[in-house]
Amino acid sequence: MKLIGVRFQLIFLLALSACATDQWRATEAQCLMQAMPIFPVATEQRWVHDLPPVPFMNRCVQITSKDKDGKNQVRTECSMVPMMATTRLETIDLNQKARNDYVRSCAQQSCFQTYGNTECKLPSSEATPKP
Repeated sequence: MKLIGVRFQLIFLLALSACATDQWRATEAQCLMQAMPIFPVATEQRWVHDLPPVPFMNRCVQITSKDKDGKNQVRTECSMVPMMATTRLETIDLNQKARNDYVRSCAQQSCFQTYGNTECKLPSSEATPKP
């Protein structure tokens, strides 16, 4: 069960860094391997109350009445009806935020030491002196 969580987190981190450089992804993977023993996967199930995207629904009713002359008058009355929240059981990783923070910090430090910037971007060819 733990192995499935670790695989999911690796895939998730790689998907998040899809626009990152190859150097950044490699550094991030190394840092994740360092972080896993420090911040292991610790899951817990919690009940979560989800509110609907629109908390109220407009409910309208047409009311027909007669005026003094006997003519029908139609008016619409609307009221706001609250929507019900739903409850679901969610599995969360208690160490995920700390692990992600550690990985991001580790990768930025490693990139800065190696490439001189926190994004692991290679220096441009214009910046390097030509022989």
